This record gives sequence, C-alpha cells and structure tokens, in this order.
Amino acid sequence: MVFDEDTDVIKLLHRITRFYNHESCGQCTPCREGTHWARLIVQDFLKGNGNERKMKRLQRVGGNMMGTTVCALGDAAAMPITSFVKKFPLEFEKYYTQAAA
Repeated sequence: MVFDEDTDVIKLLHRITRFYNHESCGQCTPCREGTHWARLIVQDFLKGNGNERKMKRLQRVGGNMMGTTVCALGDAAAMPITSFVKKFPLEFEKYYTQAAA
C-alpha cells in the first residue's frame, strides 16, 4: 500500500476495516468478529474516543485473526490493522490527545 505523508492513516484504516467487515462471509468467528471489532475501535478513534488501551486492543484483535481463519481474508484484514498500530502509533495518539484537549 502506498500513500503520502498527508494521508490520515486512521481514516484510511477505517476504510480498510469497513471494507473487510463488509466482505467477511461470517463463516469463521475470528474474521467475522475481528473485522467487526476492529472497525468499531477505529471508529472510536475517529470520534475522539480512542485511548492507549483501545490501541492495544486493536493490536490484539488483529493478532488474534492472523492464521486462525478458514480463508485468507482474515489474514488480509489483520495485516493492515497490526501494521498501522505498530508503524503509526503517533497518529493514533494524536486522535486521542487532541480529543482530550
């Protein structure tokens, strides 16, 4: 995935989690529930209700999806979730520190 420094990665992750949540067939629990919860957690950040605990929960949700689903959709959904939290923690922090101010 390629994007520039002006991209709001939280909004991008929200689009990604919405897509995978919609595309999940619902057959396996890790994908069905994982994509649903990831979307809700990212949505919380967009609404200004994020915090460090939710950031860690998002990381856990993505990690719990990896390698536990029937098809590759769960892994494909989990990769951006775990990568964004790991590589862009300051972007997440901006959302909850600005909301607190």
